Amino acid sequence: MDKKRLEKILEIKEKQKSDKERELKNAVLELRIEKEKLNQLKEEVHSMEQVLNDQIITSNIELYYRYLDTLNKKINQEEIEIQNKDNLVKFREKELLQAYRETKAFNIMKDNVIKEEIKKVIVQEQKTVDFDYITRKFKK
Repeated sequence: MDKKRLEKILEIKEKQKSDKERELKNAVLELRIEKEKLNQLKEEVHSMEQVLNDQIITSNIELYYRYLDTLNKKINQEEIEIQNKDNLVKFREKELLQAYRETKAFNIMKDNVIKEEIKKVIVQEQKTVDFDYITRKFKK
């Protein structure tokens, strides 16, 4: 591969890497939001249990338990959602790590191409110097 092609590929890989970073950041933010929702639901259940323990009104007890049951279902759904978001974050982290590896590999390839080009230039310059030296020697 030549230098220009590698630079173009590297540019694309850098853009992909930034996209992956942004996706990971968004996934982490969504996970944090879901965890906050779960904490709020748990606090609501705790406060409702406190109300039930403090003031047991038999006429409303069935209503309280239905409400607690609904909250517990929401908590279960939220825990599933958090697990899904956590899996998404892990997946995004793996993608980002792969993007870093690819970018690093193409940087190394680019450096190797540059080194080869420099070697070719040095060899060509040495040939020119040798030729000049030999021609001067024969002219004397």
